[in-house]
Amino acid sequence: ATTDFGAPDRAPGKDADPVSEAELKRLQSILQACWRALDAAVENARGKTLRSGPRGGGRNLDKILEHIRESEKATSPAWAEKLHWHRRNSARPFSKPWPPRRTERSTKWARAAANAGWRATLSAGKPGMCWTTSGRSKTGWNKLAASDEASMSTLDRWFHTWAELGVPASARLEQLFADLLSRYAEPHRFYHTHRHLAECFEKWADLRGLAERPAEVELAIWFHDAIYDTHSDKNEQHSAELARDAALALDVEPASAQRIFDLIMSTRHTGMPVEQDARLIVDTDLSILGAEAARFNEYEGQIRREYAWVPEEVFRERRASILRGFLERPYIFSTDLFRVRYEQQARENIRRSLEAME
Repeated sequence: ATTDFGAPDRAPGKDADPVSEAELKRLQSILQACWRALDAAVENARGKTLRSGPRGGGRNLDKILEHIRESEKATSPAWAEKLHWHRRNSARPFSKPWPPRRTERSTKWARAAANAGWRATLSAGKPGMCWTTSGRSKTGWNKLAASDEASMSTLDRWFHTWAELGVPASARLEQLFADLLSRYAEPHRFYHTHRHLAECFEKWADLRGLAERPAEVELAIWFHDAIYDTHSDKNEQHSAELARDAALALDVEPASAQRIFDLIMSTRHTGMPVEQDARLIVDTDLSILGAEAARFNEYEGQIRREYAWVPEEVFRERRASILRGFLERPYIFSTDLFRVRYEQQARENIRRSLEAME
């Protein structure tokens, strides 16, 4: 029998080729990033109701996790027990029965599917596909979920964005996707994570039709927080450089690559954007300000955790200055659509946060 990942009981011949220490380290880092993403998805799912399956069955989070554990033990028992359930601290996590490349590839896809699947099945009042306990859609990877939040987080969406810029799908592009997602799974992030990307793409779906060059905005969204160091004030610049360099390396038109750079730089939020596509990405990035009160409060707490190294008094002063800056603008949002939907809620959220800091 075969699956989306090939034949379960055998690996392609190339997977048996020797793996260098550098390659082994790279594979391990990708796996660890996938596990961190899975951990974040599990944490987000706890205490929430998962949608029923196609035959009315429920979704039990603990059973899903047990299924993942057992599948990984079957893939490679030695490292699954040592690395996955015992703090993931083995220096050389791979052993029989599968070689490193096959193990990394299969586990990576299963974790990514589970992550997107849980987001799609959380009871949030939106339609979504039904998922099996392994996290894989019964209708296949290419139809992960009907909801924007899940579908915008897939490799399919990534390939589609690049295809609109004239770059075909390739192993190189897939590796760039894995590398980018690993950045959003860095342990010092609490808000600027995969969830932030998913929320951005959910809001972007409402603005995409207004874009002059939607693929460029979409790629800028993917990369806009790729570099995130709370000790630096050049995160947007470094993220923009990463995106521009990646685009140029994949033969995207230089003018297009520069526009992508400029779009990411606009997310510094130093003023109201003028260009249409900049207005769209800025509104997308700022949409969290207009979230429901509970989500906004969670976001504020996540930002504080990212800046845990900053003394409380200093953090409050600087955070209040940033938030007051938004209130002092004639409008927080640049598009009429988001002003109608989120302006009032955003101002209420910010005022409440400032009051709490006093």
